[in-house]
Amino acid sequence: MKITKQKLKEIIREELEQVSEYGWNDLKVGDTVTQKNGKKAKVIKLGGNGKGFPRNFVKVKLGSGKEDVVSIDDLTESTQVNESMNKRQGAEVIKQLGGGRFIAMTGAKDFFIGPKGVVFKIGRNSKGVNYVRINLNSMDTYDVEYLSVRNYKEKVKSKAKGIYADMLRDSFEANTGLRTSL
Repeated sequence: MKITKQKLKEIIREELEQVSEYGWNDLKVGDTVTQKNGKKAKVIKLGGNGKGFPRNFVKVKLGSGKEDVVSIDDLTESTQVNESMNKRQGAEVIKQLGGGRFIAMTGAKDFFIGPKGVVFKIGRNSKGVNYVRINLNSMDTYDVEYLSVRNYKEKVKSKAKGIYADMLRDSFEANTGLRTSL
């Protein structure tokens, strides 16, 4: 059966509109997934943005070593490999700190989301802290490190572990001396 480019676009648009058990950004490369047929596989590539297949599809490596592109709808469960923070979680942390008002009050900039959590630079303060690293741990609380970075050397000024979302502002204010709101 020959499929025209227009027909393929329609199929892809219909697929993207369907809601699946997993969102396309819930899976990560390296996750172990179980397909509806009961076979386990490892995610090796996510779809979307010119990667050869739509974003609601993933490329998996089956136990036999064979690679296959499957729909996210055909997956029943997933086991996360790493606990790194994603972009959505990083944005939620900034929102919990106060969002735009927090950024304006503290001079926060240069936001980066990586394997160790969300990191950002803050303005001058009495405690000598110029970077903050916030990571979500497995107990659904935050581990916060207040850093001084000079000449490419990182010095941890203080740490706060097991911080709940409602305690983030108080912890930030106590460890940096900066107010997060008026």
